Amino acid sequence: MALLTAGPLFRLIALAIALAITLLASQAPAFAHANLVETSPAQRAVLPNAPEVVILRFNETISALAFSFVTTDGSVLKPASVEAMDREVRVQPPRNLPFGTSLMNYRVVSADGHPVSGVLTFSIGAQQGEFKSSVTKDDSFVRQLIWLMLWVFYTGVLGGLGGLYCRHWLCAPSPELSKSDYLTISLLVLGTLSCVLSIGLSGADALGLGLDAFIRSASWQEPWQTGWQLSSYNTFVIAGIALVLALILALQQSLLTSQTGKRLASFFCLVLGCYALTLSGHASTAPPQALTRLMVFLHALGLALWVGALPILYEHYRYADGRGHLVLTRFSNLALPIVGIALSAGLVISWIQLGEVASLWTTAYGRILLVKLTIVSIILALAALNRWLLTPRLTQNDMGAARALRRTILGESIGVLLVMALVSGWRFTPPPRALLVDQREPIHVHIHSDAAMASVDITPGRKGPVKVRMYLETGEANPLNSNNVTLYLSRPNDGIEAMEIDVKSSSDGAWETDSIVLPQAGEWHFRLDLLIDDFNKVILEDEITIRD
Repeated sequence: MALLTAGPLFRLIALAIALAITLLASQAPAFAHANLVETSPAQRAVLPNAPEVVILRFNETISALAFSFVTTDGSVLKPASVEAMDREVRVQPPRNLPFGTSLMNYRVVSADGHPVSGVLTFSIGAQQGEFKSSVTKDDSFVRQLIWLMLWVFYTGVLGGLGGLYCRHWLCAPSPELSKSDYLTISLLVLGTLSCVLSIGLSGADALGLGLDAFIRSASWQEPWQTGWQLSSYNTFVIAGIALVLALILALQQSLLTSQTGKRLASFFCLVLGCYALTLSGHASTAPPQALTRLMVFLHALGLALWVGALPILYEHYRYADGRGHLVLTRFSNLALPIVGIALSAGLVISWIQLGEVASLWTTAYGRILLVKLTIVSIILALAALNRWLLTPRLTQNDMGAARALRRTILGESIGVLLVMALVSGWRFTPPPRALLVDQREPIHVHIHSDAAMASVDITPGRKGPVKVRMYLETGEANPLNSNNVTLYLSRPNDGIEAMEIDVKSSSDGAWETDSIVLPQAGEWHFRLDLLIDDFNKVILEDEITIRD
């Protein structure tokens, strides 16, 4: 078989990029990692009557999953209706919601397929009662299984699909299956199984179900049905199709007689699998969409060509003779461009996700990235040793070089498995980019008394310079006219006495402060003194949490 030059493979890669751009351009825009920014009624609000509707507002488009109301006697009530529209969820409470304090458990899913849960506490009439039930917590074992399935999934897509194409790119046609072929087939099978199981596990995680509820015959439909509604479903289904097609091609080599046909068919499976990875996840849903999805595609494509070649190279370097030279030459011709594509795209993704350099060591996402970069540096060092030191010695039939090369390839393979394990952990760590957006979001506070109410925005909701803006109303929700408003902010437990801050009225009926500095994150005591007239004064107080 004639030597495959750089031209054909580069033309295939160019075709894959063009196809990816076309497919990605057809996707609707999305964002990542939803954060709750406002509720109505406000957290810990005391209401004269049960609310007609409870409103949750997020910083991005979400879908509703599960809602329930818990009362102080331990009853769990279902809402009358739940409606999600863009970034807002409107929940109609049950009609028999009793007086006293109630909890509304909510669980939604963000555009990147990750569940977001929380509790809204409010009281009707007065705060009273102790809860006999606790809020459902995420099952750690389910999350461990999700991580394991993602590890298998990434290994199957990159190693299995990449290995199948590299088999037809690097090796001479052979009717016999080699050891690397059996490994590729095993990865394709495991990858397919992980696609199926990941849908159900993602649904269980989205609903906050434990492993027992996931496997119980009476309720198994619920997590699977929910998993089919998540954005990650698209990734697992399309990747599963690519894996099954590749498995058929690997087991039934007689379906295509020409080597060119096998290359094209296996490359199509590889492109389809890499495209599937762009349909969900933190990186794929980060703005700007056109750039990040293309970078994810190129990163996956480069990694698959690199990772898929490792078992084949390991198998062909058992002897320092001509049997491995052809494979070595073909891979060496394009090793640098392939690795360059994977690394360049990965660096672009990392830069977008980090938001700022300090996030490398101040966030869980960044620390995982640091470990990943360390392992990748070791892998690159081993690859450089292979390319510039051991490869020239192989042409001289150096058996020692062949053995050393197999050891370094084995080291690269172990490093790649560790990297995929780390990447799977990102499923549970929001990227710093999303956290920075959350920090820029204002804090919304609603303070309620019988005499007055205040809807307060603190922007940004983090320590440092902030501005406070508020609207004042009477206890019956009518506009409140006040002669003077004074704000006091303090942290008594930390020795920070009350700062007296003037609040000025604006032309639109709001009251606002100039820029003030909050030096610490955490709980602050918020007090408003409203001078209605010379004889009437109303004080509104609450605790607010300032982000770091």
